[in-house]
Amino acid sequence: MPTYGKDNQSMNPTNISTIARVIIDVTRRCNLSCWYCHSTSGPEYRGPEIDVTRIPNIFDTAEQLKVFEITITGGEPILWRGLPLLMENSHRLEFTKLQIITNATLISTEIVKILRRANLSRICVSLDGVEHLHAKNRGKGMYEQTIAGIQRLREVVDNITVISVLDNLNCSYWSELTEVLIKAGVKQHHLAPVCFSGNAMERYRGLSQQQFAEVREQVEAISRSLPDGYLVAFNDSLVNGLRSRYMTLQIFTEQFKGWHIVIRPTGQVNTSVNGWGRSWRAVAMIGDINQAPLSQLIQGYSATINEALRTQFSHSEEIRRKFHVSATQEDVLSDITDVRCTETGFGTDTCDAQISRQADEIVLPAALGINLDDLKILIAANPDRYRLRREDGFWLLFDTTTFNVCILNNQEILEVKGVNP
Repeated sequence: MPTYGKDNQSMNPTNISTIARVIIDVTRRCNLSCWYCHSTSGPEYRGPEIDVTRIPNIFDTAEQLKVFEITITGGEPILWRGLPLLMENSHRLEFTKLQIITNATLISTEIVKILRRANLSRICVSLDGVEHLHAKNRGKGMYEQTIAGIQRLREVVDNITVISVLDNLNCSYWSELTEVLIKAGVKQHHLAPVCFSGNAMERYRGLSQQQFAEVREQVEAISRSLPDGYLVAFNDSLVNGLRSRYMTLQIFTEQFKGWHIVIRPTGQVNTSVNGWGRSWRAVAMIGDINQAPLSQLIQGYSATINEALRTQFSHSEEIRRKFHVSATQEDVLSDITDVRCTETGFGTDTCDAQISRQADEIVLPAALGINLDDLKILIAANPDRYRLRREDGFWLLFDTTTFNVCILNNQEILEVKGVNP
């Protein structure tokens, strides 16, 4: 059984009531062909795409379940023909916040008009470094187009986050980009270590354990001198551990498996227990939105995910297989076998990842990561900015501006919100 910080024995984030996040891969078509793309997207894709007529039920279901966030991604979602209708339906969302991830190279005047009419809370842009570094991943001239796209997107929402994929070649130079982004009006810079998934499985060049430690040290040092309100986040919690109970929603759903689902272009709805990027190491599908509405597929989700968690990877094994930190050749071959097994539709008896595993103990930090008095002031000043969900033994507080989540115990929620547990 997982264990938690001394002061938080009753708080168990692996006890999942229902989903807190939905990722919709609307297409695998993209104008770029990045070597590490975890969804194996590219210009030649002619396969299935999300049926836009399914979007209203997805949005309404998210509202009903009090999902914190829906992410629209791909591929490149700007190329998806259903984008205008999806953005029209975005006004169905009130509790749930909507964001889109784009490479920002195709931001025309018409796209700006479509997005400005939508109910978008944040736009995330992929940018891997300053000009010469970004060009190695995305192609010549893409850096300039992306920077120009960011400026156009600021006409839509003034809440832009840049996501940089770090590999063992660019991981020492990301701070140069941070300086550029601050001047460009970007609000956050997220660092995502490349994982062994999708295209990257062909020529993987991930971070070493030493590089994980060095980037963490650099993030902590730079964060002390950033402008007020600016955030640099490193998605390293699997390797370096959680620092506090205040984190990005991305880190929360990666650290504590099962809180989010991924809807693929085919319509398949997948859990995230034994997968990363868009490569699954075990059968993960809970249904298909082309055969039944999401509102129906998600019924009984708590029981479904609890069963899936029985065969999750231990933290140590996931670190080896996702990032190849201390990985053996046997780990790598097993990983490739599992992915091929799920992609070709073989049964669970064939997949190595279906073998039951004893998960590592998880320690939920005692440190909250944000001053309670400061949090109370922020909530009182702008209560509409925050979303709250009561779980079994703990509370989840979501910041709709930063997209950070905070895990609170009963006493803390009483102090900051005056809610009686």
